[in-house]
Amino acid sequence: MAKQWLTQRLEILIPALVVLGKEQEDEIKRLCEEEIATWRARPTMKSLSSLKEPMTLTRNALRELEVTENNSWVNPKTDTPEHLALKYMNYGEREWIAMNALSEKHLQERLNAQQVIEHPDAVVAKATHLLTSSRWQDLVVGLAVTTGRQLAEVLKTGSFLPKTRYTVIFEGQLKRQDKLLSPYEIPTLVEAEMVLSAWQRLRRLIECSTEPTATISTKYGPAVSEAAQQFADLVPPREGGDLYTHLFRSVYGCLAVFYYCPERVADLNYLNSIAGHYWVPQDGTGTIQRDYAATLHYYDYRIADGNGEIRKGVKLGQPGVEILDEFKPKVPAPTKKRRKSALLSTNQTGFSRYKPRQQTKILLDQIGDEIGARIEDDTLRHLVEEHYLLAQLRTLVAPMQYEGHTVLETVESMLTDTNDPRVVDHLLQERWHTSLEQVETLFAEVAETSDAQEEPSPVTQLHALIEKHKHFKAALAQRHAEK
Repeated sequence: MAKQWLTQRLEILIPALVVLGKEQEDEIKRLCEEEIATWRARPTMKSLSSLKEPMTLTRNALRELEVTENNSWVNPKTDTPEHLALKYMNYGEREWIAMNALSEKHLQERLNAQQVIEHPDAVVAKATHLLTSSRWQDLVVGLAVTTGRQLAEVLKTGSFLPKTRYTVIFEGQLKRQDKLLSPYEIPTLVEAEMVLSAWQRLRRLIECSTEPTATISTKYGPAVSEAAQQFADLVPPREGGDLYTHLFRSVYGCLAVFYYCPERVADLNYLNSIAGHYWVPQDGTGTIQRDYAATLHYYDYRIADGNGEIRKGVKLGQPGVEILDEFKPKVPAPTKKRRKSALLSTNQTGFSRYKPRQQTKILLDQIGDEIGARIEDDTLRHLVEEHYLLAQLRTLVAPMQYEGHTVLETVESMLTDTNDPRVVDHLLQERWHTSLEQVETLFAEVAETSDAQEEPSPVTQLHALIEKHKHFKAALAQRHAEK
């Protein structure tokens, strides 16, 4: 999170740079150089490592400025236009090398001293409680634990769409300034419906759509950091950063691997995917490039059993828990023309180039009128959300669906017939791990062994057997006490 002094500096620097262009390039250079000199003069910023964070945050803030013909230059390293201020708001190459070397040393020290989370289920239980809170800061922390997203992503840039019972589609990731990462699937440590509900309530409580991303951490960070202290007795402390940072970075990743990572998938690869540390170059090959170095910063914690064995994927196989699509076994399919890329190149409008046929366009317009859409993108987003909701419904209904019946026919039957045996069977499976058929077999056996002339119900007979067992145990305990 940005420190208050830096936020105050940015509130002065950014407006001063916004009004300048190519004709004032010398003034832009002067302002940037003076700002860096001010950082170096601070008593707490004498080491190289202390200078890295303000530069990174300031450059990220500058990347949010509108880039025009009048205020831009083409970065020779990326061959993309950037705001002129980014040309001068930077350190020299040697200084960056020295800073990164220190970061590498610190990372190695952390990897050699991983902390152990003793009670993972208790961490999730506390996060679950926070997701039901009426306090916005509790909701933020609960979402950090259960989705692994940063503060600004939770409050402003990020959004979630339903996917399965325990996964969502996330979009709006920070730290990809040159390219936009396509929405991708992430696991949720609680049911996705609970995450979506908490996120929507949070957005109604806190409005950050016009808030500069660079100032969000300073404005809201202190309250969130205080709320994160509720996990202090469950999450071991780690040097550097606050507890909230650990919760959204390392703790979420550690728990996600523990609960959902398939045994055959390497932890590092799984973490890399759910953190969005990858990209697809715009060369048409579709080859994924992964930033494993960034993912290694998420390895502060581990979970082990009493014998020191690392476990993972412990919830796979439970009702509603599915492997992420990316890691499901690949099934050969007919060759199709693949899309060019999983990433979208940034452009000035931010829109893609979908071109529906005329009849499809008429249907889209009709749906747009029905839902009161302002622009076509609202209609398309509504359809995407409906698609994922239907996919979730199909997954939930599948165990109770009769052959030849559609999902809607099955749901209609369940709603109109409260005695539908499929509902009873599903509830028995969910709660008691048994089936209606097994219960009927048990009742039949109880009835066969009955000595009563009037043949009481199997439930009455079972109650009688339980009472006899209770009396026997009580008498046995009394005899032992008297000896």
